[in-house]
Order: sequence, then C-alpha cells, then structure tokens
Amino acid sequence: MTSKITFALLPQPVTGNGPAAFQARAQALGDFRMNNNRWPSTRADDVSERTLGEWHHNQRKYYKTGSNPAFTTERAAHLDAVAPGWRVGSRPRGEAAFEDSAQALGDFRMNNNRWPSTRADDVSERTLGEWHHNQRKYYK
Repeated sequence: MTSKITFALLPQPVTGNGPAAFQARAQALGDFRMNNNRWPSTRADDVSERTLGEWHHNQRKYYKTGSNPAFTTERAAHLDAVAPGWRVGSRPRGEAAFEDSAQALGDFRMNNNRWPSTRADDVSERTLGEWHHNQRKYYK
C-alpha cells in the first residue's frame, strides 16, 4: 500500500531560528497537516517529512517544558493559527487508538488480500504490520 504524501516544500532551505524561519516552518507544518490529514512523522523515509516532523516534535517539547527561551507565547499563537492542533499528540490513546488501528488493519487486509508486512518499505504498512504483530504476541 503506497500512499502519496503531499505538502508544500519550503522554497529554499530554512536556516536559523529567527521569526521568518519559524513562520516558514510553521506554515509548512500547517500545509502538511491540511494536505495529508496527519502530522509529519519523525521516522519517515522522506527527509523533508522527517525534518518537519522533528521540528514539530521540538516545538511541542519547547511548549511543554519551556526549555527554549526563543519559544514565546507569540510563537505558540502563530502555530495555533496556521497549524491548529499542533500541541496535541499525533497518536490517539487508549481505546480510540486500538479501534483506529484495528480498522486500518481490516481495511489493509480487505484492500490487499494479505496482512501488512513488518519489513515493508512503506512506513505506514510497516507500522501497521508491527502493530498487528504485537497484538498477536499479546494475545498468546
């Protein structure tokens, strides 16, 4: 199962932590979320997605811990405006997470007539394959 990932690439590499760099990354994060209906992954094969996912992870960490003095309430407000929901974890928890994964597993099985592989090149298939493997292991 190959899914196409789309997001607005930054026109040029963004360096530094100034306001312009922050705003460009924040906009790219919002665009990614809007186009893909998920947050970028820190484990993605695609370097652009992985870099954006790591940046998103860091912003959440700075917001929670206050460990970066450059992360101001203005920056948090800007992220709220261009990437609503950025503060919340990207994964549902508890029963909702199980239901979502079980549904995805059923959909995969129906669409591909096989179980997802834990060795797949596709990150989403591999993640689903690992989840399936763990559920079987826990059941035993």
